[in-house]
Amino acid sequence: MNIFRWLNSLNARRAAAPRPTRRAPALRGWEQLEDRVVPSAAGDAFAAKLYGDLLNRPATPGEAALVSRAESDAILRQALALQGTTEWANQTTNQVYQASLNRIADQASLAFWSGLLRTQSVERVQAAILASPEFYQRSGGTNAGFVAGLYKVLLKRNPDAAGVSYYTQALDSGTSRETVALQFLTSTEYRVRLVYDVYEQLLGRAPEAAGLQNWVEYLADGGTRQGLVARVAASPEYSAPPAPPAPPAPPAGRVDVTAPASRTNANGAVVTGVAVTATGTGTGPIFYTATNLPPGLGINPLTGVISGTIAATGSNTSPHNVTVTASQNGVTDSASFTWVVTTGTMSTLPFSLIDDGWVTLPSGTRYKDVTVGTGAAAVAGGNITVNYTGYLTNGTVFDSGTNFAPTLVGATATPGLIQGWVDAVPGMKVGGVRLLDIPSARGYGPNPEGSIPGSSELVFRIELTGVS
Repeated sequence: MNIFRWLNSLNARRAAAPRPTRRAPALRGWEQLEDRVVPSAAGDAFAAKLYGDLLNRPATPGEAALVSRAESDAILRQALALQGTTEWANQTTNQVYQASLNRIADQASLAFWSGLLRTQSVERVQAAILASPEFYQRSGGTNAGFVAGLYKVLLKRNPDAAGVSYYTQALDSGTSRETVALQFLTSTEYRVRLVYDVYEQLLGRAPEAAGLQNWVEYLADGGTRQGLVARVAASPEYSAPPAPPAPPAPPAGRVDVTAPASRTNANGAVVTGVAVTATGTGTGPIFYTATNLPPGLGINPLTGVISGTIAATGSNTSPHNVTVTASQNGVTDSASFTWVVTTGTMSTLPFSLIDDGWVTLPSGTRYKDVTVGTGAAAVAGGNITVNYTGYLTNGTVFDSGTNFAPTLVGATATPGLIQGWVDAVPGMKVGGVRLLDIPSARGYGPNPEGSIPGSSELVFRIELTGVS
């Protein structure tokens, strides 16, 4: 259908149709506006805000002067008057077109609909635009598609089957598309969305429950979007100058971070269990970050454990001056250490430290069962007999033994037995083989021990041959 013929026929139907008169609803207590004069300095800012929100432009000096001297009832009239201007009507028509037809209006349509908006509510004009052949075809050219389109454009959700069925039957029975669109635009669900949108636009917040209910009732009593916008714009909250931002609260508490000792590894080294430790006086979790780690390594933000495989290019930028940071409730502390990466040829472990099956204990020690034994279990405080081999993470063997018989208990453990064994050996059964991956804090710590460099992560293969 030719757009001008359709617009003219619509205009003729509107002119001939009886127009019910509506009595403007009386102001309820929650709508009554305080009598006040906006102070001049605040008035200038208020004028800029009002014109910016309603016309998307700043107020001229003359307009600002009128608003800045206005009392609240005059502000209500001014907000209503702004929504009766050609400027506002043109902008609103294009907004409706964009939302409904995904384009702005052509000049003829803009003039037609803007003229109607000077005397009609936004809801009635939008209903007529949604009833157009263009929107009907964009929605699939069927009554069911038209209804589904109304759900998406107006209610911003997928349609429900019952609603589609109801409105489609109404259309099939002769109800006009404009009537159905207006039913959507006057539904409680749409009005709730409208109140939310106006509050967010003008007040920068969601409505409280009582305000939401009252404004929805106002719309149900015959109020329009223009009236809603004007009343919210005339409220004391809208015209109040923005409160200055509260100064940030100083962070409370203290965090102390401890970096690992300086380390040396070769390109390609597998690194696990290098721990950054921290304590904090706050109540929240402590988070860890690290900068300038050798390539291929990363830090677990929750545990502070550094792990990964050093890239073959790690030595290119060595030494790496690593900074580790711990934070809790906005309080931070940092520490640094040096990580040297060499080009030396690396030995390799005879097993993987990064495959599945590893269990991490609260102490940070990890273990993995290669063979689960079937005999008696080792217990904390008991005696065991084992065959073992100890490795550095580069695969270098630093110790081994057979029929080693230590005692597994903290202070009374066999002298020299590291805490990682006390962590991870209990629970093994005779005949079992277990791998241990022990962070330096549960090994020999920051100090060298024989051929073991300080702060070394230690790896063991243990075969349990007896318990007593």
